[in-house]
Amino acid sequence: SMLRQFQQFQQALREKNVARLKTFFVFPVEGMVADFITFDEWKEPFSERLSERFFEQYRTAIMDSLQDFVKLRIDPATLTIGEHRDNALSVEEQKRRYFSTDEKGLFYYLENGVKHEVYGVCDRIIYGTFEEGVLRIYQGTRANQQIPGLSQDCDGAVFYTFKLIDVRLRLINSVSVG
Repeated sequence: SMLRQFQQFQQALREKNVARLKTFFVFPVEGMVADFITFDEWKEPFSERLSERFFEQYRTAIMDSLQDFVKLRIDPATLTIGEHRDNALSVEEQKRRYFSTDEKGLFYYLENGVKHEVYGVCDRIIYGTFEEGVLRIYQGTRANQQIPGLSQDCDGAVFYTFKLIDVRLRLINSVSVG
């Protein structure tokens, strides 16, 4: 039931149905408004909780920041949630062969006999876990698998916690890490 309802949450995001999306939130959401919108759009105090007033004020920005949720593959029959990774490297960059240097986080590739240095990068990633009646969604960055960025650059994320409340899926918490 929880995963099927999460698919409905995804559908509200896909359709950009703000009214439907709002029904999945318990206000005020434990956590900060900044977990739901980008910093450039944030005009209020950083540590405010996501109240219904803030949701209404920033609904478009909130909808935009949660769009990666629709990329998750949900299979209610097997109780699984697939991971989605947006590779930071272009298709052309992925074709290159990279080598580590002595400097941490620095790589190089050879092209026409010329050595080109590049820094490691971070991929955007989203995945979920489902256990003991709690659905947690991780949205953030991780080191690229081909030329990994440094952990201090790539370990930022927000964890969102969903629970069933009166048999309805509700987003109750957000926690920023990294």
